[in-house]
Amino acid sequence: MHNNEENELTQLTQHNIEENELTQHNIEENELTQHNIEENELTQRNNEENKLTQHNNEENKLTQHNNEENKLTQHNIEKNELIQHNAAAAPGAKASRGGNRSGAGRKAIGVTRKISLTLPEKHWEEIDRRCDRGDYFVSEIIRSIIEDYLRDVDQL
Repeated sequence: MHNNEENELTQLTQHNIEENELTQHNIEENELTQHNIEENELTQRNNEENKLTQHNNEENKLTQHNNEENKLTQHNIEKNELIQHNAAAAPGAKASRGGNRSGAGRKAIGVTRKISLTLPEKHWEEIDRRCDRGDYFVSEIIRSIIEDYLRDVDQL
């Protein structure tokens, strides 16, 4: 019976070793789980800090925009005060620039008449293309065409 007891003791010892190994494995898993929990908490804190930083950046942009608006408003106030000061300084004086003065403005080139003109779309596209380049106004283009045509008719 001595051998049986030894076998049982050996089996019991082996079982205890396996249980200890399993316990050690469970401890390591628990430590890993705890580590993951701490990492998740840290990630959540970082996300909250990032949201706060984004909010602060947006507030800073808004503050900068408000500062620019305030500067513009201050500039306009100073400009208006200067205009009022100049107007009060010489109540009867006329401005040296701008306004209605004899000889001022574009010289008349003829009589203005309002007309309605129907042209094919391709002609209007060409007129618009020339106007879009910024070289001419529609009236200048049409005036030039008419003047050239009338000059050519006179030469016939």
